Amino acid sequence: MMGRMEARSEPPPRSTPIGLKVLAVLLALLIVPGGAFLLAANVGTGGKAAIAAAVVWWLVTSAVIGKFVLKRRHDLRTPVRATLAVAAVASLATAYVITRPSTVDEEVVTGAPGAQLADGAERDAALARAEPAPGGDGGKAPAKNVQLLSGSFTGESGHRGEGEAAVVRMAEGGRVVTFTEFDVDPGAGGLRVYLHDGETTSDDLGDFVEVAKLKGTKGDQQYEIPADLDLRRYSTVVIWCVPFSTRIAQAPLS
Repeated sequence: MMGRMEARSEPPPRSTPIGLKVLAVLLALLIVPGGAFLLAANVGTGGKAAIAAAVVWWLVTSAVIGKFVLKRRHDLRTPVRATLAVAAVASLATAYVITRPSTVDEEVVTGAPGAQLADGAERDAALARAEPAPGGDGGKAPAKNVQLLSGSFTGESGHRGEGEAAVVRMAEGGRVVTFTEFDVDPGAGGLRVYLHDGETTSDDLGDFVEVAKLKGTKGDQQYEIPADLDLRRYSTVVIWCVPFSTRIAQAPLS
């Protein structure tokens, strides 16, 4: 019949199986937030440069996924976008919590520099530094606290680091490392106190001993040193960021 045209129906949009939807969501998480974390962790300078690299990666990969995947597969838009939105909010909240400065205010011990050294290892350390070695007391604890080593913190990998570090032999026995007027960047959280052999300044730590988790990024604090630790070898304090495998600050002791 003239003038009569048959209606042409559009094919229904393709429906992605639930298993593939789950896989798409997992891949989006792996590529966008996962890739952002790995990229930031491998930026040598750390700090703001690492954060900027992560943000750029997040934006670029999200745009690529949106243009080349979600534009063609409409049924994947909602689950993938919702997942990335939740991941973004979670990442921002986590970053806010772990990068906030934390303050402690402990009463730290002090010692008189150049006073009596307590044992052979510490006496050898003094000799190795070409300092006069005071007389011993037969291996007994000194009559008062003794400051064995000291040094100043400097920031590393683009981070801020200030304050003084000192190793003190206590009259009652044992040794501690103290931080005074201490103030460092929080970094990405997960900060640790290491004693390092001081032979490298890169992010390849090499030979070190973990002392403790950092109590706070600001304020006076102190930590016990293992009794068998050789201060002739491990004489550099390093504040280390575990998530990003980078130095935040360090203080060579002498």
